Formats: sequence, structure tokens, C-alpha cells
Amino acid sequence: AINELNLMLQDANYQREKVRQDLSQQLELVSSEKSSLQNQVEDLCQELSFAREQIQRAKQTIHEKESKLQEVDQLQIAVGDLKAQLASASEIKEELELKHEAEVTNYKIKLEMLEREKNAVLDRMAESQESELERLRTQLLFSHEEELSKLKDDL
Repeated sequence: AINELNLMLQDANYQREKVRQDLSQQLELVSSEKSSLQNQVEDLCQELSFAREQIQRAKQTIHEKESKLQEVDQLQIAVGDLKAQLASASEIKEELELKHEAEVTNYKIKLEMLEREKNAVLDRMAESQESELERLRTQLLFSHEEELSKLKDDL
């Protein structure tokens, strides 16, 4: 019976040692898995941090692009306004050029009419002066003849 108890004790000690070794191995495995999981968690945290930074940069880029698109829209509106103003100014310029050409033509016609009137007046004045000159010549001749006649008579 003591031998049996000793054998049972040895067997129990052996079983206990075996269980202790198994638990020790399992503890090492769990510890190793824990360490591996901690490393994975750290890696995932770094990836998450990197992803958040990328998201932040992407948001900033999107904001900048939206801002630039708004600026482009405003510039396109301004360009449209300027094109409309240019078209309006071109129309006004054409109208003014046509009006100017018409005025120049009218003034040329008036100038030609005034030139003809001036020439007609000068022609009439010349004719009038010629006839006046002719009258004065004739008068002078008659007066000279009268004087000559008087002088002849006196002599």
C-alpha cells in the first residue's frame, strides 16, 4: 500500500510536473502571442495615424481645390462680364465711327457748297468790279474828252 501510494505520489508529481511544463509552454506561447498582438496593435496604430494624416491632407487638398474652383468660377464670371463690356464697347465704337463718317461726309458736302458759294460771290464781285471799272474808265474818258474840248475851245 505504501508502495502504491509512493507510486501514486510519483505519478501525481510526474503529472504535476508535466502539467507545470505544459502550463509553462502555454504561458510562453500566450506571452509570445501577446507580444505579437501588441506589435500588431502598434503597427495598426501607426497605420491608423498615417491614414488619419492622409485623410487630413486629402481634406486640405480637397478644400484647396474647391477654393480654386470657386476662384475659377469667379474669374469666368469676370471674363464673361468683360467680354460683354467689350462687345458693348465695340458696338458703341462702330456706331460712333459711322456717325463720325457721316458727319465728315456732311461737312465735306457743306464745305464744297460753301466753296461754290464763295466762288460764285467772288465771280459776282469780280464782274461787279469789272463793270464798275469799265464805267469809271468810260467816265474818265468822257471827262478827259470834255477837258480836251474845253482846252481846244479855249485855245
